[in-house]
Formats: sequence, structure tokens, C-alpha cells
Amino acid sequence: MHQRIDVRGPASRGLALLAVLLLVAVLATTTMLTAQAWSTQAQRAREAELLAVGTEMRAALQSYLRNTPNGPGQLPTSLEDLTLDRRYPTPMRHLRRVYADPFTGKPEWGLIRSGTGIIGFHSLGEAVPLRRSGFPTWASGFEDARHVGDWRFVIDAPAGASTAFPERVQPRP
Repeated sequence: MHQRIDVRGPASRGLALLAVLLLVAVLATTTMLTAQAWSTQAQRAREAELLAVGTEMRAALQSYLRNTPNGPGQLPTSLEDLTLDRRYPTPMRHLRRVYADPFTGKPEWGLIRSGTGIIGFHSLGEAVPLRRSGFPTWASGFEDARHVGDWRFVIDAPAGASTAFPERVQPRP
């Protein structure tokens, strides 16, 4: 009968356990760093999307104001007015759709009003922005924003801008 002799002692089993624990720690650290890098990249993408969407919607506000028929410039009373401007015999579109806020995922925005007219909007997101420079010239204050909701997409509305709707323009015969 052969007796089996264990050449590995308790010390070698302890080293194997230590190696496994070290491997688990390295994998956990790598996973954490990867997740953090992914999160930062996702935030940068949302900020870039907010800036692009905000710039387009701001341009639509300016177009609405500039293209007022008969009289002083008018401000929209809702963002939906930008998608279907009924001040003309044939409705005009300054914007294809009201875009979703990249930070909330909803087409809801904080509105900045002058009277009942909209002169700007902002995100309802609470994230601290990573981007601190490289903004368009009209985006004053974006560098110092504490939250992405502090990025205000505002137009310069003239003092005489109105929110009243004139009579619909009649087509010429």
C-alpha cells in the first residue's frame, strides 16, 4: 500500500490564496478605473450633445423672432411654436422637433421668459460640467457654470419684441 505524501505544506496553500486575492484586487481596480473612464466619456458626450442641441434650438428661436410677418419681432410662447409656426398661411418650421434634454432624456427644458414669450432655455440636469472652455462667443458664463443647468441658451430679443399673435397673413390672389 502506498501512502500518499503531501509535499505541499500549509505555506504553499497560503501563497496560492494570496495570489488569488491579489488577482481579484487587480481585476477590481481595473474594472473600477474602466467604469470611471466610461462614465467621464459618457458625460463629455452628453455635454457635447447639449451644446449642439442647445445651439440648434437657440438658432430656431432667433429664426422665429427674425421671421415675424408684419410688425415687430415676436417671441414664441412655447417650444412647440418653433416646430409649427402658424403665423403664415403655410405653416413654417424653424425646428424639426423639440429635442430631448441629453441629461434628463425628456423633451422638457427650463424656459427663460420675457413676459409670456420665450427668450431662452436651459437643461434641467444637475451634473457638474466637465467642459470649462471652448464655448461659442454667445455662450457667456458657460465657463463658470456650477451645473449643466446653468448653461443658458438665450437670444438677444429686441425691446419691442412681442408675444402677441397678429392676424394671419392672407395669401395674395
